[in-house]
Amino acid sequence: MKRLMKRGRRKRNCFMCFMWMSLLLLWGMAMMVPAGALAGEPVLHYYDKLLDVSLLESGQIWAVGHAGKLIHSENFGKDWVSQDAGTLKGLFSVCFVTPEKGWISGELGQILHTEDGGKTWAVQGEGVTTLPLLMIRFLNENVGWATGSVGTILKTNDGGKTWVKTGYSRDMAFNDLYIFNENKLYAACEFDNVMMTEDGGETWKALMEEGFGEPGNFFGIDFIDENRGFAVGTGGNIKYTMDAGATWQTAENNETKKTTLMKVKFFDDKTGVAIGLDGAMVFTKDGGLTWDPPSPITQFTWFSGLSILKDGRGVVVGVGNVILTSDFGKTWTNPIEDVR
Repeated sequence: MKRLMKRGRRKRNCFMCFMWMSLLLLWGMAMMVPAGALAGEPVLHYYDKLLDVSLLESGQIWAVGHAGKLIHSENFGKDWVSQDAGTLKGLFSVCFVTPEKGWISGELGQILHTEDGGKTWAVQGEGVTTLPLLMIRFLNENVGWATGSVGTILKTNDGGKTWVKTGYSRDMAFNDLYIFNENKLYAACEFDNVMMTEDGGETWKALMEEGFGEPGNFFGIDFIDENRGFAVGTGGNIKYTMDAGATWQTAENNETKKTTLMKVKFFDDKTGVAIGLDGAMVFTKDGGLTWDPPSPITQFTWFSGLSILKDGRGVVVGVGNVILTSDFGKTWTNPIEDVR
């Protein structure tokens, strides 16, 4: 029986480990293009799969995706340019802590770093891992984490000059991170797990054990404050905690298809948005207890990346698509019209 359970776990893990890779293949394997746009080329093609986005208060936005896709805006998304990341590998996650300093993680354990606002990129962490790094997040200019499949958790204390694999060894994908401080982090994981560490990632405690609710995965996580947190995932599943993760309840998701949700973020303690596959987008105005789709629904694409600011600005990226809001998600616009 234990052998069968272990075998089943491996099958689910394989599905999770290669989910992002499968998405890349579906939307661009045969259409790889250089990361820097050629003269006359649009910044974004209909087949470009953008996976993550980072928005700063200064107005800079970076979005990354398959085949080394990297696009950038300096003015809250009004104008966009392609930048050369120096690779055609899949780029899964991006994080900027200042307009100049940023990091990207991706395929085959790839970590890229810039100190000049994306003009040039240098490779970091070579040889530490060859597994896909699904998420990279920094607390400040020095302390950051990169996480991925098969329990891969890397940490740096010097801005990425050195990356060290933590002692965590459980075979489970870490899909998203929420950082409180240098020691305390929460992670959205596969097997319907939310994990917490209080020692910087060396050891993790499962806050939702495998088998809680329907089988699936959590892909996104966010906290309003030290006690109130939210995790979203497979089948439109939205869980929330009011006691720092000690207990979890199911929020009311009124999106009829219950589409898988990939990311969740809050503008303030009442207003938040979650996005996902097949154009899924749901909003809350009551602190996350109930979630409703917009009316009318105008987007029919896969959404994968979400970044917002407390002033009501936000950006969502997906397949051949970037949409922006400046009014806490009440209205959205597409700034890149020439998509072909």
